[in-house]
Amino acid sequence: MSSNSVLIVDDEENTRKLIRFALEKSGYIVFETRTGSEALQFLTDNKPDLIILDIVMPDMDGYTLMKKIKDLPVMRNIPVIISSGKSGMREYFDLDDDKYKPNAFLVKPYKMKDLIETVKNTI
Repeated sequence: MSSNSVLIVDDEENTRKLIRFALEKSGYIVFETRTGSEALQFLTDNKPDLIILDIVMPDMDGYTLMKKIKDLPVMRNIPVIISSGKSGMREYFDLDDDKYKPNAFLVKPYKMKDLIETVKNTI
């Protein structure tokens, strides 16, 4: 996988498009999946430099997906940014095992410049 590659996992197409546009404009290579299952399938053959992960998705919530990713030895060091409209979820992550804490947490809606800054500081 190329350097500065980002996987977006979000079931909302418009959200993925906005994030993709901002990241590509900033020079990142972007991949997208709509569900946790699609993300796991993608990750069997690819290792992005960063994952931007929504929490509320139809087949598997983002927290469960992040735990599955962090439990895989080849994936556990990939940084994860949580991108969620649920601001209360931040405390949920803060209470959990450090192994499963995200590297950053962005509450939707956020400015794309804040996303880019967070991505730069996380990769």
